Amino acid sequence: MSSFSGVSTALSALQSHRRAMDVAGNNIANANTAGYTRQRADLAPMSGQAVPSLFAAGGVTAGGVRVSDVNRMSDEFLNAKVRSQTSNHADLAGRAETLTSIERIVNEPSTTGLSSQLGKMWNAWSTLVNSPSDDSARVAVLNASQGVADALVSAATQVETLWDQARAGTVAMVQEVNARAADVADFNKKIKSIVSSGGEANELMDQRDQAVVRLAELTGAAAEPPDQFGVVNVYLGGNALVREGRAEQVAVTGEPSKLGETALRSSTGSDVAIVWRGTTTSVGTMPGGALAASLHALTTTIPTEANRYDEVATALATAVNTQHAKGVQKDGVTPGEPFFAGLGSAPVTAATIRLALTSTGQVAAGTADQGPKDGSNADLMAKLALDPAGPDAVWAAHVVDIGSQKQTAALRATVNAATMAASIGDQQASAGVSLDEETANLLVLQRAYEGAARVLTAVDEALDTLINRTGLVGR
Repeated sequence: MSSFSGVSTALSALQSHRRAMDVAGNNIANANTAGYTRQRADLAPMSGQAVPSLFAAGGVTAGGVRVSDVNRMSDEFLNAKVRSQTSNHADLAGRAETLTSIERIVNEPSTTGLSSQLGKMWNAWSTLVNSPSDDSARVAVLNASQGVADALVSAATQVETLWDQARAGTVAMVQEVNARAADVADFNKKIKSIVSSGGEANELMDQRDQAVVRLAELTGAAAEPPDQFGVVNVYLGGNALVREGRAEQVAVTGEPSKLGETALRSSTGSDVAIVWRGTTTSVGTMPGGALAASLHALTTTIPTEANRYDEVATALATAVNTQHAKGVQKDGVTPGEPFFAGLGSAPVTAATIRLALTSTGQVAAGTADQGPKDGSNADLMAKLALDPAGPDAVWAAHVVDIGSQKQTAALRATVNAATMAASIGDQQASAGVSLDEETANLLVLQRAYEGAARVLTAVDEALDTLINRTGLVGR
């Protein structure tokens, strides 16, 4: 009886170690597969069988070995840490990217930036001081002033375009959020079906976890640890985005559709928000993720930049128009008319500012009763460049502020990137595949398999002796 038990024991060892080798081989095959979690075959002894015979020599026979489970070497604490750091990095990197785009629009210092254009305008006024009756000097003033207006209009257009791109990007990200949430729900269904029937769904869990990480990267969503069936629930703003096999959908509110309709740009404006689809209920404040950065850009960063450009345009028009009204035109009698104006009846903004004068004779270079050779008003106009409350000062303060914000945001994103990389490194150290370790394990399993085969051979030889070489008397 014990001999046949030995066959069973050796067979269980062969089967178990062969399966363990298959698991190690699968790990090696997926060493470079993104998102793959190392697996381990857990071996457990099989309970022996009691021999019920009254005259049996032994009480219990050996039971052998079995694969009790194939575990994913996944650490939920490290996984949650990676999701959190990924979410934070997406938020900080998104904000830094927006400020970088704004800095490109500001384009300072450069030979084509607004500072350079303002400098050319003041220099043209300074030149006009010495030759107020020279039409070419007056043309230079008009052309340089037109350059300033064009620079402001161009910047306002670029800021508007940046907002439109950010809104389109937000819509695209929301669509991806819905797609990834549906994927997680679908994976949950499949995983629960397989696990509840006693199977293994490790590869599906890997794919599901990758989708959860992407949701965290997009929205800062939090995930619960898997339940007994491997199902993961995902929450956004305290509400379930994915609960078992059901996924909710989110949407971008329809208003505002333009930068001018935002709350910071209009007294009757509103802000872009993310709501649960089919309702007007907001998903709440997102703790991180690319969508949080995008919403901040749409509601705060870009509208604030547009307002800053309007402040510069208003300061420019106010200062120049006020001083221009104090002078007289080329005829020496007519007071200076508004130099800058808004488009049509619109107030002066960066998007609407334009040169109001149509001829060189309208340039008010002198003052009343001083004769056609007087350029005193042009001199006062040129000195506006030094006004501590003038357009140059307003613009310079804005340039410094944007540069500081961008530098701070970039530094925070860089520091967080290092923290995220460390978290991913810890996760990979725990769940990633080490080819050296797998090779060593494979060697151990191979030797165990060979040993079990040798046991089976020994038992076979013993049985052959028992059956074929004993009990010859009487034949």
